[in-house]
Amino acid sequence: MSSKTEQNFLLKEQIINASSTGLIGISCMYLLNLMRFTLQSKPVTIDKERTYKKLFNCGREIFGRHGLRGLYNGFTVNAFFIAPETIKLVVNDYLCAKLQTKDEPLSLYRRMLAGAGAGTCQSIVTVPMELLIIRKITNTGSGIDIEIKSAWHHAMKAIRQKGFLGLYKGAVATWNRDVFFSVIYFPLFAYLNNRGRSLETDKVPFYHTLMSGVCAAAISGYVATPLDVIKTRIQSGDPKFKNAYNGVIDCAKYV
Repeated sequence: MSSKTEQNFLLKEQIINASSTGLIGISCMYLLNLMRFTLQSKPVTIDKERTYKKLFNCGREIFGRHGLRGLYNGFTVNAFFIAPETIKLVVNDYLCAKLQTKDEPLSLYRRMLAGAGAGTCQSIVTVPMELLIIRKITNTGSGIDIEIKSAWHHAMKAIRQKGFLGLYKGAVATWNRDVFFSVIYFPLFAYLNNRGRSLETDKVPFYHTLMSGVCAAAISGYVATPLDVIKTRIQSGDPKFKNAYNGVIDCAKYV
């Protein structure tokens, strides 16, 4: 097998692994993501009253209004976009390989640069994906008599209002969040994972890699939460709530 064929095979393998892992991940974590989006997009009404008090209070009320369908509202959108969205893992590995110099370990700066490139590629898919999910969730939590609209309905509405670019509302805010998260996550994961590498076998145990990913994601997610809140408020677009912001800076002033 030629080196070019081998590289193509490995690339396909990485894409399949990333897509499968992403699908399993969203299946396990979607309920928490739904409650997170709901809390971030509709925290306070015009009368300055909180819509939901706590995380699980939010989930309980949505289930009471719309049943199990309401708790998984927007899941199909997430599942559809998850394959291209997880390409960030492949992009990061690719950029790290390109930035690698012979006989020298990859520097922190180069790892951060690779992470920034991965976050940039991710945001191309993340913007329309999260916009449609947030619009569906906003509709779900608006009241008992509100009908749950399809993602296609919200997509066509955004396109009719502002053309194809309507699907990219909040693009700058999403790019800020994705790049900031990736710049922290990928170098941190690489550092933690390498700490568990065996000197004898030059391999890292699976449990250590798993815990390295969990710790890196938790720290990166926590640090990037303010940018995530700003992004969600901008994309929400519900006129009943205080989220008609003119860009990232304007939104940050009122969050």
